[in-house]
Amino acid sequence: MSPATYTDDELFGPVHAFERPAADAPHTLQRKSVFEMVLDNYQREIFDLKTKEVNRLIQAFFIDSTEINQDLSDCLTKFLQEANARERDYQKETEFMLDFSKDATKIHQGLVQRVAVRFPNGNVTLFPSDIFFFFECQSIENCSPAFLSSVGIVNTQEADVLQFNLFYRQLKLVEQKHADFIKNHRVKFDFVRECAKDFVIPFIQKLDQQPMVASWSLWNTKAITMQFFVVFNAFFHRLAENCELNKYNDDPMDYPFREMMRDVLWNLMLVAMTWSFGAVLNRELRRMFDE
Repeated sequence: MSPATYTDDELFGPVHAFERPAADAPHTLQRKSVFEMVLDNYQREIFDLKTKEVNRLIQAFFIDSTEINQDLSDCLTKFLQEANARERDYQKETEFMLDFSKDATKIHQGLVQRVAVRFPNGNVTLFPSDIFFFFECQSIENCSPAFLSSVGIVNTQEADVLQFNLFYRQLKLVEQKHADFIKNHRVKFDFVRECAKDFVIPFIQKLDQQPMVASWSLWNTKAITMQFFVVFNAFFHRLAENCELNKYNDDPMDYPFREMMRDVLWNLMLVAMTWSFGAVLNRELRRMFDE
């Protein structure tokens, strides 16, 4: 969503609907704001899932704007603060963001709250605390200190660092973060580096060389690389947990990780890449991605 493309009525909901001409009032009251439509979709997707699958659902709201409007940032500050508090509580009880266990489902559902968000026009909307907001902007000069202190900022300016230097730096951080697991289970992290060198980076380069992909508004290789490592790190957590659970199997072939280590590690990177680099593309570009 780009706030600049909507009027305040469309963005936040009808303002002073009852003060308008009688002929217009009913039509105005029936009109939903963008945020209300997003929340309707959020609720509909939850209802379509089985109870045990609800915690697998990660819903996000992308706000794309040349500048983040101060009114918008101020009204979302309270939500971000309360949602961050919920996320910290959630992280205490679960190991990482993609915890699909039965206990995690109960914890997740118990910690989801409805946060009242008051918009600049006076309308109030209840946001679920497990919806994620991502803001993309060229300037933060209109944002209040309270808003900036509530959001995590990823700076992806072109001059900062080369995209592939960023990739290898993040790969090194994954290796450091999981050093105990890699050592205790004799994980050959060289397989991960080999996959990055021989497959992932050449794949990204080929995509980046496609004019239609390079010009796509959501195609930012540095930002997507950061998302790739969020997903890959979550997968690595799950792999470490499974290896620990199966460490003392009487029959190693019940969980043949060592025999299939290279395939497993390459597969984790493939899925993380598909989720990250493929997800931002539209249907036409995704066909190019598949090819």
